[in-house]
Formats: sequence, structure tokens, C-alpha cells
Amino acid sequence: MAFQIAKNFKKSQKNKGSLLEIKRVPIDIPFHVFNSSYFQNDTPVILVHTASDWKATKKWSFEYLLQELKKSGDLDKVGSVCFEPNDEFLKEDYIFPDLVKQIQEHHQCFTRSASLRIWLNKKNHVTPLHYDSSYKFGFNVQIKGNKRWTIVSPETPPPFLPFTRFSIADSDTLHGVIQYNFTLCAGEMLFIPPLWCHRVVSIDEENINLNFVATKTENNENPAFIRENELMKLAIQLSKSPTIYNLVNGLHQKLFGEELEIGEMIREYSQVEGTKMANNFSHSVSTWTLVRRVLYELAHLYLVPNNMHLIKSYDTHPLRTMIKSLN
Repeated sequence: MAFQIAKNFKKSQKNKGSLLEIKRVPIDIPFHVFNSSYFQNDTPVILVHTASDWKATKKWSFEYLLQELKKSGDLDKVGSVCFEPNDEFLKEDYIFPDLVKQIQEHHQCFTRSASLRIWLNKKNHVTPLHYDSSYKFGFNVQIKGNKRWTIVSPETPPPFLPFTRFSIADSDTLHGVIQYNFTLCAGEMLFIPPLWCHRVVSIDEENINLNFVATKTENNENPAFIRENELMKLAIQLSKSPTIYNLVNGLHQKLFGEELEIGEMIREYSQVEGTKMANNFSHSVSTWTLVRRVLYELAHLYLVPNNMHLIKSYDTHPLRTMIKSLN
């Protein structure tokens, strides 16, 4: 079965994909236009001049953010790949875009308890091809530097490491997919819809991004969405037996550095809301469909040993290195 899956993937790569040109629109685009043209259709777009006048574009640097974190006592909030400050952190340095506020208040949107994330990457850092879990979408503001993005449509998802959101594909050579390749420049904001895979290369010496993230509660059905629902269903079934769940979840964290889908959903949205959303997304997955998904993912296990470097390259953060140097 594993051989057949690999054979099918190689065959699919012979198909010609679509390289699309991403649109750039002004940040003051009317909400109803953005909602109908981009949010509802899950279409990426760049909003120009979003942060051109923000103090952050002139003030923020690795050293500046480190010192501000020390002042606020939030050094412990630096995660493996980003940090999630509270809403008061350096709020005088940026303007919360009205468009983002309106989307977060939309009836199809559920806002996380920590909706802000700040990313710092050095020159030539590559974030490998992956999608964001928990059905998250994001508004990614380029504060400093420039980044080269490749994003792949959930209509034509690349192959993934089993039971994860990380792809084994090299996006620079991937064929047979719908994708965009572009550079996000300082002052611009990218809207990236749920389950769009993305690979990001940092261009400048220091690259800083501010993200606003949330979960879209009603999603368009596509192959990536179907797979995510099935993996969510698997995690829910495992969670009914704490012993088995803890064993599998521990192994998953050890191998791939993150929790099973249901664990992250609960951590981000609370026990009640996280479980409710997880069940809403996966309720239509039948037992047979779940079994088929498990067999399909297990058939890819042979790919893990030679692709672990992709996950390890994702789990790097220069700010954590700088913090360790203070001790």
C-alpha cells in the first residue's frame, strides 16, 4: 500500500499545476468587498500600506523586543517559534486594523484567547511547507524586512508526514498544485486562509512579523479540510481513553514536537469551546472513513526518518537564543 501511495503521488506530480499571481489591494478596501471576494472564498490577498505609518516599522528590532519583554516580565511567553504577547504589549507601536477587527467580530470567526503572535527570523531562515492547525487563518503583517512566500491551495494539498501538518514536498519543485509565489514587503499585510500550506524564506538580516489569528468556524470543503476533519476525529476518539490518548499524544509530541489536533484546539480555546468546535468539524466522519484515514497515514510512516529535518528547521527562534545568552 505504501508503494502504491508513493507511485500515485509521483504520477500526480506530472500534472501541470497553476502558478497564480496574488492580488494587492489597499488596506481601506470596503469590508463587504473583502468579505465576499477573499474571506468567504478562502482567497489569499495582500493589503498594502497596512503598517507604513506604524511606529513598529521604525522601532522594532530583535534587541528592542528583547528589552521590552524584559521590562514587561513576559520572557516566559516566548514559544518554540513565536511569542504571544498580551493585547497591551507595545500597543502604542501599531494600529489594530479595522478590517481585522471586523473579521474577528464576524459570525464565522472564533477569536483565540491570544490573538497576537510575533515572529522573528534571521536571514535565509526557511520555514518548511506546512499549514496552521486548529483551522486557523491569519493576517500576517511584515513589520521589518521582507519574506518570500510560497503558498499552496487546500484544493491541491501536497503530501504530508503521517498524522501531521508538515509536508514532505519541496515547494520550489512541487508541480501539480495551485500555488502563489510572492514577496511580502515591509508595511504589507497578507491574508492567508485556513489550511493553505505555506513555505517562507526570510530575506533580510532581521525579519519581524506581527500576526492576528483566529479560527473560521465554517469552512469550504476541500481535500485538506477533509483530511484535517478526519485527523480531528481520530484525536477525539483517542481522547475517550485517557491512557491511550496520553501514550499516543506523548509519542506524537516526541516525534513531531506538537500535540494531537484536539489537544491544541482545547489549549487555544478552552475545554468547552475547543471540544465543541472539534466535534462540529468532525461529526460527519464515519467509522469506515476514519479507519481508511488511519491506514492511509500509517502507510506513510516510512517517510518519517528521512524528513524529520523539516520539523526541526521549523522549531527555531532567534529570540530564545538571545534570552538564553542572558542567563
